[in-house]
Amino acid sequence: MASRPAARGALRVNQACSGFEKSDDVLASRYGTRDETGGPTRSTPRGVVGMLVTVASTSPSAGKKPKRPQGNWLVLRILHSRLHRLLDGSTIELGYTGRRSGTAYTLPLQYARAGDRLVLAPQGAQAKMWWRNFMTPRPVTVRLRGHVHDATAQVVRPGDASWEADRAMYATRWKRQEIPLDGPLVRVSLEPSRPSPDRSLR
Repeated sequence: MASRPAARGALRVNQACSGFEKSDDVLASRYGTRDETGGPTRSTPRGVVGMLVTVASTSPSAGKKPKRPQGNWLVLRILHSRLHRLLDGSTIELGYTGRRSGTAYTLPLQYARAGDRLVLAPQGAQAKMWWRNFMTPRPVTVRLRGHVHDATAQVVRPGDASWEADRAMYATRWKRQEIPLDGPLVRVSLEPSRPSPDRSLR
């Protein structure tokens, strides 16, 4: 269970970012995004930037990074920092390789979880591209609660055997949000987490 200061911090972040339109996922749209479709970038509230840029600057980086849609860098840096607990209960980092382009991407996405199964709900799915990479099962990486997992992602469409169960799980987790859940979902099956090279981020 998150500590009270961490919970209050997460609440302040969520309140400060409220009022932005939903895009392919709630957090990405709130903080600003431009994905493979070339969709518009939304600005981040100045107060949130002022509070979190310092946190982002403390996160170590090394080597060539996967392509990150503009605007998502802030959320991703938080997930890589010591304050990842502020977003652990709502957000993962999904890493994948474009099916056609071969380009490596990372995205912050809102999720629901049951055991080793995650469900992601693309918003405005017809205008988005990222979820289309998983029409057949494909390997991905997931940064979840400070740990990196290898995983397999696959699109689940209305009418598929598991769609109703996956939809119900996501709707239960996010029942206070007005998110239409009548389109494709992405199911992610986790493998055991990799050993963490940086214990300070736990």
